[in-house]
Amino acid sequence: MNPGMGGASGPIEAVLFDLHSTVLDQGPSAQWLAAAAQLLPAGHCALDARAAGSRRPWSPASGSSGSSESSGAGGLAPGTSVLDHPALRAGLDHLWDTAKVDDPQSLRDLDPDAHQELFVAMIGRLPLAEPLLPDVIDALYATQFAAWHAYADAAPTLTALRALGVRTAAVSNICHDVRPLLARVGLLDLFDTVVLSFQVGAVKPDAAIFDAALATLGVKTGAALMVGDSVDADGGAARHGIRTLVLPRTSGPEHGLGAVLGLVRATRPA
Repeated sequence: MNPGMGGASGPIEAVLFDLHSTVLDQGPSAQWLAAAAQLLPAGHCALDARAAGSRRPWSPASGSSGSSESSGAGGLAPGTSVLDHPALRAGLDHLWDTAKVDDPQSLRDLDPDAHQELFVAMIGRLPLAEPLLPDVIDALYATQFAAWHAYADAAPTLTALRALGVRTAAVSNICHDVRPLLARVGLLDLFDTVVLSFQVGAVKPDAAIFDAALATLGVKTGAALMVGDSVDADGGAARHGIRTLVLPRTSGPEHGLGAVLGLVRATRPA
């Protein structure tokens, strides 16, 4: 935890939570791929269904199409869905980890079109023997939140904070309204407010997004705690004088959010 430039002290009255990899787990790519497959006709992605000369693979870079040899993708047997390609599964698991290379200022989280364009570009760089067809990419994009779920300790932590009289906000760099997702996983009603970058017009680490959350909650900078997984993005709160807790990403069902309750209680009189 970093006390920030202002040396914040006193009781924590509000906690701001990042969403992705903080209270929400992205989930397994296999579940994402299964959801995408449901949007496509049966057999649509079978490699043997795209005969040489009739198959028109698409290039994300140019948007052009052309013929290709029907030799399978990366050694997949004929009749195997391209959605079963191991490089695709592995790539989806870590797809957004490399987004900063193309978009260091997270502008994608202000503009849905820029977000989708970056998604297409990153999919196009995966080590597949042939590009995915546009409708397959569209199906993947449409189901990108299908596997997202709450960490097991998210709801109990938010519930306990409310019982302590602590106000909470979800503060996320994202260009989609994820309130329906939060409702699906049972967290929406546990937050006092949801602050999203595309609605505020600012992305973390910009102080403006933190100020928007604090203003909505009616809490001063020195009385808040920011909880996230990114030193760069969420760490902007510390540079703005907000106490900040960065939790490393985890692969288990829980994310160690109980530490938040310990910090809140530690700022209160015994």
